[in-house]
Amino acid sequence: CSGLYPRKCPFVIGQEGGGTILQLSSSSSENSDSTTLQIGDRVVYGAFGSYAEYTSVPIDKLVPVPDEMDMQTAVACMTQGLTAHYL
Repeated sequence: CSGLYPRKCPFVIGQEGGGTILQLSSSSSENSDSTTLQIGDRVVYGAFGSYAEYTSVPIDKLVPVPDEMDMQTAVACMTQGLTAHYL
């Protein structure tokens, strides 16, 4: 495997995703964001391995999704935002 984002093979593809927080680690309580993010919150993120059914993502990579926004739109906005940021 080689390319722009080198990874050890095998690996799970995907770099942007979204979902619902199912669990928070005890170390996340040390982060200031942990007071606003809770189990059950809907979030989007940019992290390797997002095509997996479950993904472990550092809390500082999670962005809350407003209740009024569907998940598909939220992930699309995150993807486009990251693309614009890195260009």
